[in-house]
Amino acid sequence: YTAVGFLERVRWWLSETAHGRLHDIDQPLDPLFALSRDRFVLPPAAISAGQELFFGVALSGDSGVPVLLRPLAGLPPDNLDVQRCIATISVVTTRTRHGRIRQLPQNLAELVDSYRELGTELVPLFVAALQELYHRPQSRPFFDCRLMAIVKTPLARDRGASEVTFVKGFLCDSTAKDENAGAIIRH
Repeated sequence: YTAVGFLERVRWWLSETAHGRLHDIDQPLDPLFALSRDRFVLPPAAISAGQELFFGVALSGDSGVPVLLRPLAGLPPDNLDVQRCIATISVVTTRTRHGRIRQLPQNLAELVDSYRELGTELVPLFVAALQELYHRPQSRPFFDCRLMAIVKTPLARDRGASEVTFVKGFLCDSTAKDENAGAIIRH
């Protein structure tokens, strides 16, 4: 690249982005949010429509190593470790047209605002998911665990059918019963 060639490429990229023509039909869609260095390994049930409880198992003490989420079925154990346990809710949003990649939200309010800009209200979805968990008596002890919101968003190139589903987990430092939205510490 020459300096002029590089600047021309940047100008072209900005122009095509502004006109919505940057992505060719064979190019994959961009995710809604920037990537995070933190990783969670979710079992397939974590992204289904139903609610399931999972507990986290760190595969290593090193940062950046994935946390494995395993289903926690049935009644809670007598020695429930609330530091390792994660109460998960899973919601599916309406189809969204892909666009710019957004910065990762730092708390639940920013997450809700990000989706509101996309035309989706997350609060009613979260409330319904938490109520579903609450109405299962065996799930109530898990409300002392940290909350992870798994948000599944179908993405479309234009107004057509969804091409891909974006799945992102947002782990809060607050519990599932905490009235204050805690800071999201992992994505």
